[in-house]
Amino acid sequence: MINSLYYRVIVDGFDWLSKTFERFESQGFDRAYNVWLPSAFVKASRKVRKLQGKGSITTYLAAMFAGALILLLIYMLLVIYP
Repeated sequence: MINSLYYRVIVDGFDWLSKTFERFESQGFDRAYNVWLPSAFVKASRKVRKLQGKGSITTYLAAMFAGALILLLIYMLLVIYP
């Protein structure tokens, strides 16, 4: 009697919880990380390429240095001066 109640409540309950979490992880988080995030970066990359058009090397170097400066500022704000 108590053994069957134990299995219904504890074992089956945790089994259901485990399967629910697995479904959430594989369909929600995993899909967002492996499908939506890369597609967002691809779309952003295409938009940046369209904005660049037929730029010159000076424009590309200026953009690279601006990006490096932004990354350096973020590093300083988050790591050096938290």
